[in-house]
Amino acid sequence: MRSARGEILIALYDDSAGFQSAIANVGQRRLMPDSGRLIGTAIRAKRGTASRMFTQLPPGRYAIIVVHDEDDDGRLSKGALGVPTEGYGFGNDARGFLGLSAPSFNAAAITIGNANVSTAVTLIYPDTPSSEGK
Repeated sequence: MRSARGEILIALYDDSAGFQSAIANVGQRRLMPDSGRLIGTAIRAKRGTASRMFTQLPPGRYAIIVVHDEDDDGRLSKGALGVPTEGYGFGNDARGFLGLSAPSFNAAAITIGNANVSTAVTLIYPDTPSSEGK
C-alpha cells in the first residue's frame, strides 16, 4: 500500500455474475455490503504489505477484488473519465484490456482444493501519488 490512509477492502466471489456486478458498481456503491460476494473484509491501511487469511473455504474457484479506499468512502473513487484514482487489484494480478477494463472472473479466480493455498494481489495505483506518504 502506498499510504496508511483509509482501509483495504477485500472481496471474494464464487461466481461470475457477482464478480461482474461488483466490477460494474464498485464506483457507485460500497464494496462491503455487496450481496453478490461470498466473503468481504476490511482492514486499516498500513504502508507496505498486509495479509488476510480466509479459512474453511470449500473447494472451488474464487475471484478476488482488493481496493485501497484511501478516502474511506467504501468505494473505488474514479476521476472524470472513469479511471480509478485509488489503488485496486485482482486475484492472479489479473488486468483487463490495456488497463481500460476489468479482468474476467476466470482471469481473477484462484482454485482452492483441499490443501492450503496462498496468493498475492499487487495493487495498481494511478500515476498521481497519495497526498499522504505515511
